[in-house]
Amino acid sequence: MSTPNSTKLLTWKNNKEWTSKWFQVDQELINSFAEVTHDNQFIHVDPNKAKDTEYGTTIAHGFPQHLRAFLFADERLHQKW
Repeated sequence: MSTPNSTKLLTWKNNKEWTSKWFQVDQELINSFAEVTHDNQFIHVDPNKAKDTEYGTTIAHGFPQHLRAFLFADERLHQKW
């Protein structure tokens, strides 16, 4: 069994566009993740302090966003064509 590289993966299955189900990342989800992981840095959980950063708002933690990418790929690879 071979594993496709990223170029092959993106053009696999008749070069159809890859889409996934909508997934809302809101402040409640970010705060929940911060609580579970004890990562309560202000950039994630304090909108008032975060508005003074270059982002202008809070940002999601990196790990859940990476997880979403894996879930998206898994969903797409198992999708019926």
